[in-house]
Amino acid sequence: MKKKIGIFFIVSLIFCLAPLSAYAEDYLLSDQNETQLYLLKPDQNVTAYTASKYRGDGKLRYTASGDLPRKGYVAMKQTTVNTSTPFGTIVTTPQHITNYEGATLDTYNVKDTGIDPSLSSHAIDIWWGFCRTDAYNKSDLNLGCSTEDAAYKSALKWGNQKMTLEFYN
Repeated sequence: MKKKIGIFFIVSLIFCLAPLSAYAEDYLLSDQNETQLYLLKPDQNVTAYTASKYRGDGKLRYTASGDLPRKGYVAMKQTTVNTSTPFGTIVTTPQHITNYEGATLDTYNVKDTGIDPSLSSHAIDIWWGFCRTDAYNKSDLNLGCSTEDAAYKSALKWGNQKMTLEFYN
C-alpha cells in the first residue's frame, strides 16, 4: 500500500510540473520580447567621455539621470533624451568597444546628457571611466580632467566614429 501511494505521489508530481515546464519557454520569450528594437539609426557619431569622480566643489559627480557614472552608460543630447530616447533606453553598437577601464561592451544604457549639439541626432558618448578622483585644479573645466590625464587622452584617441546604432525600449 505504501508503495502504491509513493508511486501515485511521484506520478502526480510529474503531471503537476510538466505543464509548468511547457510554459517556461513562452515565459522566457515574452521577457525577451518586452525589449524591442524601436529605432535603427545609421551613420551616428560615437564618442567617448571621462570625468573626475568628484566635481570642483568636492561633491560626487552624478549623471543627468542621478546615477554615478559606470561602465555601460552613455550620454545623448538633452533634446533627444527629452523627445525620443529617454533614460534607460538600451543602445547597441555593431562592434564591441573596450573603454579605458578595460570593459568591452556592445550594449549600453542611456543615463546621461551633454553631447555636442553639432553631432548627429542620436549620437552617443560612451562613459570611458574616471580620469582622476578629484577635479583638476578644483575646476569642472573638461569635467574635472586635465588634458594630461591618461583616461582623457584615451577617450580623445578613441575619437569620433560613425556607426549604425540600434535603440531598444
